[in-house]
Amino acid sequence: MKISVGIAFYNAELFLENAILSVLNQSFKDFELILMNDGSTDSSLEIAQKFTDPRIKLFSDGKNLGLAQRLNMLVELARGDYFARMDADDIMHHQRLETQLKYLEMHPDIDVLGSDAYSINTQNQVGGKIIYKTTPNKIEDICNHRCFIHPTIIAKRQWFLKNKYNIHANRMEDYELWIRTIKNSHFENIHKPLLFYRTEGLPYLSKYLESCKGERVVLRNLSENHKKYKKFIYKNYLKCLLYIVFSIFHITKILLKLRAKDMPSTEKEEAQKILNRSVKKDYT
Repeated sequence: MKISVGIAFYNAELFLENAILSVLNQSFKDFELILMNDGSTDSSLEIAQKFTDPRIKLFSDGKNLGLAQRLNMLVELARGDYFARMDADDIMHHQRLETQLKYLEMHPDIDVLGSDAYSINTQNQVGGKIIYKTTPNKIEDICNHRCFIHPTIIAKRQWFLKNKYNIHANRMEDYELWIRTIKNSHFENIHKPLLFYRTEGLPYLSKYLESCKGERVVLRNLSENHKKYKKFIYKNYLKCLLYIVFSIFHITKILLKLRAKDMPSTEKEEAQKILNRSVKKDYT
């Protein structure tokens, strides 16, 4: 088994089917897909149960433990040489696993590999392109949110086993993990969008403020030994204020669009075709 793909889901009934289809539609076939229900109260579990592909393993214990704990459980259950992250509301490019595996095998020194992504809205319409730094190698890259788009990453399973997610890093489990491991790991991003990342049209403010709160906890711990990181705490508060003001005037989509670069219409049309190809139902 080469790759284990892990999806933890909680109340993801609107998007879970497409997320699963995009994994099953991969050009690379030697994978297992581990689905883990985190105590959903909507129809997410029923949607997951509809899939009968033998590569899928579904776990549901009725508890709500949070994403970080579920990610650790997914890694422990995985049997692949590599573990690939995926969120329940995003869509994989149908060549993601093939592309990332080839790159990792050509560059065995890489510990964690991410990629660029296309932004999409709730109607699966492509908006723009999100591009991160090729080789994030400084804590400042993480503090500036230029390290990884979390659901694009793939890493050696052994790396995840040695570097577990902190279950107390509320909504910032990836941010805390990168800060904790960057000095002893080789991080890299492929400059090719291999994920359709859902950013527009979702209820956003409360989750964003909760994430910012979790980020401040990590930054305060960091600043205890490195005072230079205090500036990122002030920046965090400023971003919160901006999002609150923009939410009052119902224009938060302006801020969200700043994350993604616009694309020529021809490139956007091609990306839309790839998305449609990635979620087709006749994946066999």
